Amino acid sequence: MPHRCFLAIRLPVIEDYFNRLEDYEQDGKIKRVDPDLYHFTLHFFGNISSEQIEELRHLELTYQKFNMSLGNTGVIPNLNRARVLYIDVIEGRNHAESIHTQLINQLVEKGYSSERKFLPHLTVARIKKGTSPRQIAERWLNERFEKIEVTVEEIVLVESLLTPNGPIYKDRWAIPLL
Repeated sequence: MPHRCFLAIRLPVIEDYFNRLEDYEQDGKIKRVDPDLYHFTLHFFGNISSEQIEELRHLELTYQKFNMSLGNTGVIPNLNRARVLYIDVIEGRNHAESIHTQLINQLVEKGYSSERKFLPHLTVARIKKGTSPRQIAERWLNERFEKIEVTVEEIVLVESLLTPNGPIYKDRWAIPLL
């Protein structure tokens, strides 16, 4: 049976982001991400086998724990066609990018495909289809948050089970950073 998986940096629950979006969600134009699911995706595999899950456990990372700070707002893909509201990395981006590069190099050696350009970000909401995104995106880009510092201690392989009520995440294993 295939498993829908991705490699991620898991983040702590940050209530401020979730709570600030409550007004947006009440308008029925967005769906907030459950703060228990906050993460940065390093590589999305899609469906992989149980054997591949075990094989990936042996990836080798030579990076130390590091701090990241979050706080700026952003939208994907752009202001006029925004579909994702996110929180950006203020400090520590270079560490996340270096870990991503090291992971991708190992994955390509193992026969996995590399992904498009890496954008370290925390998705906090998705704009619903049929909604005009520009006004929501402009409002979001004007939001201001205090800088939040998090310590990254491990990389996690997460299995994602899609349900009508949203995804359910299960951490399959973790690679500790030195």
